[in-house]
Amino acid sequence: MRKLSNNPLREAILKCLVVGGMTAAMNVYADCNVIYGVHDEGLNNSQFVKIDRNTYAVTPLGEMHSGYDIEGLDMNAANELYGSSGDDSEGHPAGHLYKVNTTDGSVQSIGDICFDVQGTKVCGTEVSAISFNPINDSLWGWSEECGLVKVNPTSPENSTLEMPYSTDEFVACLANDNPRKRQRYTSTIEDLSWDIDGKKIYYANKDEIYVYQPIGGSIKGPLSGSGLGGNVETVEMLPDNDKALLLIVDGSPQLFTLDIASEIVSVIEESNVKPYTDIEAVAVCIDDTVVTCDEMGSSTFAKFNLSNGTYVADASAANNDSIAISGDGTNGTWSATDANITHVVVNTTDATSVNGATNGTFNNADGITDVEFCGTFEEVEEVIVDCTEEEATNEWLYATDAVGDATGDSGLEIYGTAVKLDGDTVTVAITANMTPENPVYYNGENTNFTDYVFDFDGTKYAVHFAPDNDSGANAGVGLYEVTGFKDVTEKNYGWPSFSSYNRGNLGDLPIQNDYFSWDAQRSVPLEIASGTKVANDNFTRLNGSELAGIGLSFPGATGTYTFGFSFTKTANMEGDFVSYVFTECINDGIALVNTLPASMDAQSCPEVTPEPESTATDTDYVALINPSEGSATVDGDISEWNLNADFSANMCTAGSVLSDGSCGGNGEDKVKLSELYSRYDCDTNTMYVLVLENTPYEAERSEGDAWVTIGGNSNKVVKGSSGNNGTAPDFSWVENNSGRAIGYEASFLLEDGDVQVHLNVSNNTSSTGKNGDTARIIRPASCPAPVAESDSGSVSTDVKGKGKNK
Repeated sequence: MRKLSNNPLREAILKCLVVGGMTAAMNVYADCNVIYGVHDEGLNNSQFVKIDRNTYAVTPLGEMHSGYDIEGLDMNAANELYGSSGDDSEGHPAGHLYKVNTTDGSVQSIGDICFDVQGTKVCGTEVSAISFNPINDSLWGWSEECGLVKVNPTSPENSTLEMPYSTDEFVACLANDNPRKRQRYTSTIEDLSWDIDGKKIYYANKDEIYVYQPIGGSIKGPLSGSGLGGNVETVEMLPDNDKALLLIVDGSPQLFTLDIASEIVSVIEESNVKPYTDIEAVAVCIDDTVVTCDEMGSSTFAKFNLSNGTYVADASAANNDSIAISGDGTNGTWSATDANITHVVVNTTDATSVNGATNGTFNNADGITDVEFCGTFEEVEEVIVDCTEEEATNEWLYATDAVGDATGDSGLEIYGTAVKLDGDTVTVAITANMTPENPVYYNGENTNFTDYVFDFDGTKYAVHFAPDNDSGANAGVGLYEVTGFKDVTEKNYGWPSFSSYNRGNLGDLPIQNDYFSWDAQRSVPLEIASGTKVANDNFTRLNGSELAGIGLSFPGATGTYTFGFSFTKTANMEGDFVSYVFTECINDGIALVNTLPASMDAQSCPEVTPEPESTATDTDYVALINPSEGSATVDGDISEWNLNADFSANMCTAGSVLSDGSCGGNGEDKVKLSELYSRYDCDTNTMYVLVLENTPYEAERSEGDAWVTIGGNSNKVVKGSSGNNGTAPDFSWVENNSGRAIGYEASFLLEDGDVQVHLNVSNNTSSTGKNGDTARIIRPASCPAPVAESDSGSVSTDVKGKGKNK
């Protein structure tokens, strides 16, 4: 077992945690204006408290609960308060789930939190923290002895250990009959909290705060300002402010906030929770449901705050100059130009639908503090981008594997995989040197492809497509909802772990990653061990010609065979996912990490006549791009770029670029939201671009909105989902020190032509031109003129294996 250093959750996270990308986040903490907390008096006496959100005055809630040792606390979407107990309880069960009455502080027993570990039912561990996911309302807890647990809130005895963690070979975790042995074990994680979108977990480890991001399995931290010099016992996302965490330090009478963007910790000066200075956990509520433009199905277009009787533009919104607003503290009027306003939100509590009106009124009898306008620019190109057939029928998502990283036999080489969504039909393609019907044999064993796994942030499916593999799928080929996986490498004379294999990267995942356990022996979740076949899945095998007919074109090298299958997806197969397939000996494998959008119906789009793409050579209303000669490494590190010499063009709101390269159009000012830098490699005809946000506007990490086209909007040559394997097209986000995306690097092949470069910034499109407009590339003077393509033969190399593992 791999030993831990000082960061238990880093070791525990071996798979994705969340079910994200399903709906816009809802503010689930409503109808209260207090912070509920639990104070630890002595060793195990628990006192629930209420902290006023405005004055921070603290009052007891009900009587002291002697011997309960309540350590975790959180609220679900129905505003029901739950608590979990530690293992210092006396006269009451350890590791127990309770429901807490928010009126009198009384507790109702729900049951022991139990889960299976290595075939043994484990109960009574210290559950030091619990947190509800705000998107799907699932409950998660931290067992100090065992790891991260998905708690069943109605039947906690049937909970699941999702992320096993141990520093002692699970001795303490399995010590059901030896409380002293268990209590000698101490985890350093005191509390955890989901973020407002249900996509990250923040957790307290001693005096520092860390954040886990499920896509890629990364751990960031400690956050730079979080070294508070004392044990952080409480970390809670403030639901009315998704940019700050509430922290409580053991022994401190004051509360703290941690600004996520700046990583600055601030003391709440007016707070004083004496005599309750050992608060173990909190659950935060706010008075009213916060209304956001996201919940209204739109974006924040403009925002104004009332200050000294005057409405002042809020810098967090980029389009305030398109709204004229006036009024007093209770009533006002507004009018919009060049905008499609869907809702007007007052004080983040009241939303009025305006159905695309250009003017209207607003009011609030209790007084107005801010007014927010939801909507977008009234631009033809925005409608077309959302409703073209290309967008309604989604494009292929590709992952490319390293070439030559298969061991033992060249027939085990996997080159690439791809996934496509068309309505409710998911199509999967694989290119490799063997097929399910023509596998590699070793010592008489059929070494085939594993099942093709889809992990939608914890909800797992697998497609049994190789009928002769060692899968436990018992109902034939097709789609299964999986409840358990198994490792089959030993039967297939394969590698016992990824650290033993240790060859090239696994497509979108590095070979050493936080998704698959690196050192664990014979524990790769390769194939279905248990699960239920999905009814009416319409599983269909497809050959290479059929796949090419629906647009499949692998960007990298391809194998001897290209094949695939399609099936009808379930309703919850959408959002962020990790998919993977291996050979049964893990002598090669590939993973694809991406997002599967909700199904789109092209017929639901309004009929719009597209603006014809420009074929004129006149550049009066498009940008000119003059790249420097040279190349770049697409890796998110921009230190090699010269931001003076490599600057190429302004990228403006909705592509409104004037003939002089400035932002404007139609007599109205437009904003420079981002800047384009570029280089051109004459020897390889490769274009390199760097796009960076223009402060104070902020880039959005949206793969579908980061792209470059050649010759028109339908020909996207690189985009946010292109991946990065060292061969164009490549794409990589550029992040600041806090991990926020501030732009991207990309490369693509370009011998001649016009391009459009695109990114979403501060809820707006930022581009080098409008729909159909393209920026003419001016090749560096030292570059030779492009030459016509010539046919060339391909070269193949035979790789001879020396057995499966050597």
